[in-house]
Amino acid sequence: MKQPDDLSTYEEEQPHSIRIFLQNAGLRGESWVKRFTEAGYDDDTFFIKPVTKKELSEIGITHPGHVNAILREIDSLPQFSLPSRVPKNVRDWLQGLNLENYFELFSEAGYDSENGIASLVALIDDDDDKHCKMSLRDIGIEKPGHLKKLEMGIKAIAYPSAKDRAITKAKLAIDKMAIVQQCDESIEEWQFWTSLIEKYLKPDSQHYSKLDFLSST
Repeated sequence: MKQPDDLSTYEEEQPHSIRIFLQNAGLRGESWVKRFTEAGYDDDTFFIKPVTKKELSEIGITHPGHVNAILREIDSLPQFSLPSRVPKNVRDWLQGLNLENYFELFSEAGYDSENGIASLVALIDDDDDKHCKMSLRDIGIEKPGHLKKLEMGIKAIAYPSAKDRAITKAKLAIDKMAIVQQCDESIEEWQFWTSLIEKYLKPDSQHYSKLDFLSST
């Protein structure tokens, strides 16, 4: 399966919507869709692929027949992993995961600093698989589907190479130049109109004010 460059391509590449996925598993009805969406499996089936029997029990699915039907359907889904990327900051990273609504929680937890991305990567502990999810829960993330997506997102963060850092630095410099140029142009425009008013409009305005005064007497 072709790996999407970012989450904006999921819609056209996703194998099924959550509703169709559940229907294929023989589970029809709004109650099933609601159960999955409320658990954070609310955008596509890419992030359902790694779901385990234990994780299904966490969202209240324990009936053996239902569990087996869902797991069989999960097995039929294509393999998926997030492509590595170099986010500019935590907000950019969350936007890439379609989870920007969590930025305030990450900000309150101190992940909005310059070292925010490095702090996220530090959550991955190869010796403790539960460390990352526990840390995300401490931040205030509760939905199992979003926890899984965020964990996968952290693992997909790539450390910027020298080339990546140079590109980022160049973009920042260009943006800064554009802002300065815009400010300079605004000042020049303001100076032009000010001089025009001083030279042509103010004398006339005084003249008109005298005429108005005479006409009113």
